[in-house]
Amino acid sequence: MLSSLYTKVSSKFSGSSTDSRGNLPSSFRGGVPPSSSGGSTSDDESSWMNEEARVIFENLDMHFIISQIIAMSRISPPPTSSSQGQLGTNDSPQVSKLISSLSSDDHRQSLIFNLCDDCLDSATLPIVSHQVIDVMWQSPGSKSQTPSIPHVFEICYQLHTFLKTNPSNLAFITCSNGKTRTGIVVACFLKYASLADSSFDGFNLFCSRRCSNLSSRKSIGTSIPPSLKQFFRNFDDCCELQGFPNPEPLVLKSIA
Repeated sequence: MLSSLYTKVSSKFSGSSTDSRGNLPSSFRGGVPPSSSGGSTSDDESSWMNEEARVIFENLDMHFIISQIIAMSRISPPPTSSSQGQLGTNDSPQVSKLISSLSSDDHRQSLIFNLCDDCLDSATLPIVSHQVIDVMWQSPGSKSQTPSIPHVFEICYQLHTFLKTNPSNLAFITCSNGKTRTGIVVACFLKYASLADSSFDGFNLFCSRRCSNLSSRKSIGTSIPPSLKQFFRNFDDCCELQGFPNPEPLVLKSIA
């Protein structure tokens, strides 16, 4: 199963994000080529979908960011009779149907990257054929804060490994609302893979595809907290330097 394969990949590099000098491993340095399709989410990224997949996709809370990455909100358990047929929710049977329909073309494989605090429950996992990586969100403080840079590099490495295996593969990235954690990861991955000049440019693209209330770069710049802006700058610096600016601990000796 793909999930067990990429769990092994994750454990292989987990805890070893840098060498003894603080340099990023060569495998952390991107290299996914730009996709052949581009443009608007509805017209180009999903234009290759068969009719069955398109109908399901349009009724779920998910958007193409690039042709290999779909951002989506949390996957919910099978609907009850009262919630049956509700639009804009990602109930697991519909997500499973979409993945099965998409995987029938071009030997395409799909993998769900779960950034939620909770793993998918035992009832939902079989419905999506266990094609899930539970990426436990790590941040220096509370889980609402910006994540650690090594942790985001690890997620980018997992995405890079999966998407590089087959250019037709699809990564579904999900968090509680499909915007906050998902947006950070997608933005950083686009920089990591040289698909955006900066993480903020990647975040701008993400918002243009996923967040209709943030339509301009100016509105995006004023809506995100300073800590996230600094995080994006720090991540970009690590990508450009292929390592951390200060790999050794800084010792505070006195305060003047």
